[in-house]
Amino acid sequence: MEKLKHILAATDFSPHANRAVKRAAVLARQHHAAFELLHVVSRNLLETLARLYGAEAPEFEKKLAASVEDQLRQTAGLLHDHYGIKVSHHMATGSAPGEIATHAKARGADLIVVGAHGESFMRDLFLGSTASKVLRKGSGPILVVRAEEHEPYKNVLVGVDFSEYSKRALAAALRVAPHASVSALHAVEITYEGRLRTAGANEEDIQRYRAQVLDDARRQMDEFLRSCAGVSKVSPVVAYGYPPVVIVERAATSHADLVVVGKRGGTEFEAALLGSVSKHVVYETQCDVLMVG
Repeated sequence: MEKLKHILAATDFSPHANRAVKRAAVLARQHHAAFELLHVVSRNLLETLARLYGAEAPEFEKKLAASVEDQLRQTAGLLHDHYGIKVSHHMATGSAPGEIATHAKARGADLIVVGAHGESFMRDLFLGSTASKVLRKGSGPILVVRAEEHEPYKNVLVGVDFSEYSKRALAAALRVAPHASVSALHAVEITYEGRLRTAGANEEDIQRYRAQVLDDARRQMDEFLRSCAGVSKVSPVVAYGYPPVVIVERAATSHADLVVVGKRGGTEFEAALLGSVSKHVVYETQCDVLMVG
């Protein structure tokens, strides 16, 4: 499996972003990848300075830029000293989603790393609708970091629905965590189970039908894994239930340190509908989450 070559860590210097930066450094050291820090100065902040100080605003902007550059240099130096890696850094101005995606594509980054929470733009970016926009720009997988860890990933859970997007998610998991134990999880449910009971179906028949659905899913899982390259050591898991809930619960009970979910593109409606799984997982999972577009 090809290693990561260029990792981009977006930071707002918050504690949550610092966790993400450390995780990115661990990955950069593990993969011998180029590592770059990016801070985006919000255009809204600059507009606020302009409203407050008018003609004097450029002086405040210079001070802000100098402060950001100093923080980036200090952070890069600390990472170099602690992890033994070379770190470059860049400051951009504008909308965080757009600037992160644009910079990642310009630099050829194959992984973007961020904190699960931070100052306002981080929450808006990864827990709101703009996450879809970043992924649809084709900027590469996004790793959302929650945990303070200093070792490579050891236990990875990949949610799959047997689509091409799931193949990409599984490949990304194996690339990011090549030495980890990897499980492919498919969750299935009877969409109208409640209505079947309302219509008078007895519990025995419903349970029999549920067993059939699970058997079909296991056969599909076997076919899916046979169609994927380099997955001989991936463990298949098929469970019954609502997919986002099953993924979160399985991540907790299996002590996963990374969950990977694929996310479809397409229309705004399709992205919003099919992105609900990834959003739920990012909100509820206590470990890191890799989102693959």
